[in-house]
Amino acid sequence: MLLGIDIGTSSLKTAIYSRKGQLQWLEKIRYQPDFPQNGWAQIDPLIWYHALISALSNCPRSLKQKISALSFSGQMHGVVATDIHSNPLYPAILWLDQRADGFIEEILQDQVDITLCNNGNQIYNGAMAGSILWLRAQCPDIFKCTAKFLSPKDWLRTYLTQKSLADLWVSEPSDSSGTLLSNLSGNWDLALFHYLKLDLKQFPKIVASTTITGLLAADIAKVLGLPLGVKIIAGGSDTGCAAIGAGFLSNHHTMLTTGTGAQLITRYTTVPHPKKGLHIFSIPTSYERNQPNHLWYQMAAMLNCGSVLEWMRCQFAIEWDQIYTEAFSKNTIHDSLDLIAHPWLNGERSPWMNPKLSAGWVGIKAHHTRKDLIYAMLRSVALSIKIGFEYFDHHSQVAHLLFAGGGSTHPLWRQMIANALNKPLHCLDEVDLSAKGAAMLAGLGTNLLTLADLHYFAPITVCIVKPEPIATDDFERHKVNLLESISSL
Repeated sequence: MLLGIDIGTSSLKTAIYSRKGQLQWLEKIRYQPDFPQNGWAQIDPLIWYHALISALSNCPRSLKQKISALSFSGQMHGVVATDIHSNPLYPAILWLDQRADGFIEEILQDQVDITLCNNGNQIYNGAMAGSILWLRAQCPDIFKCTAKFLSPKDWLRTYLTQKSLADLWVSEPSDSSGTLLSNLSGNWDLALFHYLKLDLKQFPKIVASTTITGLLAADIAKVLGLPLGVKIIAGGSDTGCAAIGAGFLSNHHTMLTTGTGAQLITRYTTVPHPKKGLHIFSIPTSYERNQPNHLWYQMAAMLNCGSVLEWMRCQFAIEWDQIYTEAFSKNTIHDSLDLIAHPWLNGERSPWMNPKLSAGWVGIKAHHTRKDLIYAMLRSVALSIKIGFEYFDHHSQVAHLLFAGGGSTHPLWRQMIANALNKPLHCLDEVDLSAKGAAMLAGLGTNLLTLADLHYFAPITVCIVKPEPIATDDFERHKVNLLESISSL
């Protein structure tokens, strides 16, 4: 059996698969990041470890004892500062965080486009590079004591080995490519390290995503109820692992995933041309005939999907089912026509790369009710995804999109997204593709799977949602209104 562990922004998921691609167990444990100051987003990394304990405590022992390998997918861009024993020295700074605004630009000055040239990504808030520079400036004692700066999944993986050996401090291209500190191959960019005056010794070695990085520590195995000798594989980023779970290793797709944020990705066998407002990251590397199999994806990353809807749900003190029931009730759509919602609770990346954008409603009148505000916000989240999609040069050539993620299951939401994008959505049967992709990496890294076996893991399209012509025209008009409201800010 293969165990995939996905460290998300608001939940940890564990998925156990057989070598034939059959899902044997799936568990999700929820938690919430801390937002102690305006623009900050962080979490105690030990919450991830305790969430893993809770998730596996619900799994039958007989099934856990069959696990021979595990791997990870994890939220990108965040950073955990650790001591020599892999103990966290500071809360993990997450991808939603905005505290490092301007730190990299101030240092690079006229070299500010070096990241776009060297790794295909312009500077954006929430990336590991900026967070580390903020720590150096604001928490110098923490910075000096840091043995290694690790991404979330690399920290948890290392913590589970309970070792301090330097060769266990590793990362891999799909996560390193999201730090702003690597080149297009995923290796550390030495020229950028020089410009930023960072010490390479504080960063992990880059290995293939399918590398065996160690064995599960005996005391940790006992706590988790897993057998001794479980092999731990490096793993990959959450979006990269979702791409693997969706079949991107062997097929060309464009896919939308919705969760805390929304990600639109398309696969490339060669490095795509960099474009401001979009990202270029590596798909987790596997080995074929002992040669790295490099693939890339270009991504539009929208920070505000489930995050702003969850915030709205909490403010209105309602359940998720009520969100959809009220939003799509009779007369809501008509009454909401003159409302404009701004969904940018956490600033925004694609395509604006603007951390100062904010959330709210424009045009509220006396006749508007809660359901109108809800619908307007759902519509604007869909519009932000539409704007990100249309920023791809090839968007008009896309015949359809795969649709997955924790926020992809409600039929009315699916229809709204199809209408906004004016493209058919092929909705997949599995929403937790990142954990699935991690389990596949565990199999590839231990030779329990070969690339020829991956067809067993191919996702199934459960339905195809086609756009409604009248509604797509409405979305075009609402997009113009939203863009005009941005320009007036």
